Amino acid sequence: MKNSRWTMTAALCSLWLVSGAPAAGADSPDGSQATSTAVLRVQLSTRSAAAPLEMRVSVQYVNSHAADVIEVLAKAAGLMVEAPAAPLQPVTITLTHVRFRTALDAICDTAGCTWRLEGTTLTLEALGSPAAGGLPSTVSIALEQVPVRDVFRAIAAAINVPVTVEGNVERPPVTVKFTNSPTAAVLDYLCKNAGCTWQFDGASLRVRFRTP
Repeated sequence: MKNSRWTMTAALCSLWLVSGAPAAGADSPDGSQATSTAVLRVQLSTRSAAAPLEMRVSVQYVNSHAADVIEVLAKAAGLMVEAPAAPLQPVTITLTHVRFRTALDAICDTAGCTWRLEGTTLTLEALGSPAAGGLPSTVSIALEQVPVRDVFRAIAAAINVPVTVEGNVERPPVTVKFTNSPTAAVLDYLCKNAGCTWQFDGASLRVRFRTP
């Protein structure tokens, strides 16, 4: 019996969740059914119980609230979630058999947030909230193999603000495509990969590159 219990404890458990399916008669005011759906699969093991960020997850959701999906995943990992007061962007994403930390990165990249784990509490914060006051909320841009400096100039032109680019910008050309993405999240993502920081003072955008 003891061996049987240990086998059951060590075995992988799968948790399936389907959410967002409209109930009968629960159509939206305009007569169409809600489109927000989510399908989650969580795979738990004795190892992931000790290291929740290593838990393997598969997620597929459409037009869903990122904080709600993260909360379901966190609950399966035995964690609590502190969500930001400001609403996060709805997200559409598909991930297959990835670590929980990878899923969190992907969700936050799309929803415009950051996350940190302290003990058993997973804290979410909206990106760019303090420094991005006055920035247009979203930006759409598509560029192929252009200098990094020109990417920031194009973004500034798209949101109609002046920009100053400082520092060494000798980086390989990049290809980017964003559609109705949170402006602050786009700037954070680009600077994270290009090695720079950005500031918006309410009137103009300033980008500073660090020495490689």
